Amino acid sequence: MDSLNSQAIYCSVYESSILFGRHVLSFWGIGISNGKLARANKWKGRDIDVTDVLTAHELIDLEEELLIKNSGPIKYLLTIANKRVAHATWNSEELGKTNVDLIINAQEVIHELVEMYVPELNKELLLKYNGYASMTT
Repeated sequence: MDSLNSQAIYCSVYESSILFGRHVLSFWGIGISNGKLARANKWKGRDIDVTDVLTAHELIDLEEELLIKNSGPIKYLLTIANKRVAHATWNSEELGKTNVDLIINAQEVIHELVEMYVPELNKELLLKYNGYASMTT
């Protein structure tokens, strides 16, 4: 595969993972409004969240210590996902180049939150606990 094709593939995969992170957070009720973490909106009543699917589970508390402590990377991921990836309203002068370290930190926080809120989850099925983990970093 030539360099240009591989760069295009990596970029697409990377941006898809950012959008996926946004969807996971939204599913657990976490969104962003006016630059602050907020309860995710159900768009026109058609979106679903964890309480619609796993009725024994609750939305992640916006006062969750892990979420508050890592609000910077989470807000950054949500902003990138909303403005550049999902809606193409990105202003490169406003936000500059993507800060990969913040995205990776947000990814780690999302993993931790899901593990905390779904304790019955089989961790062996998560990439970070098996041989494929090196593919995601």
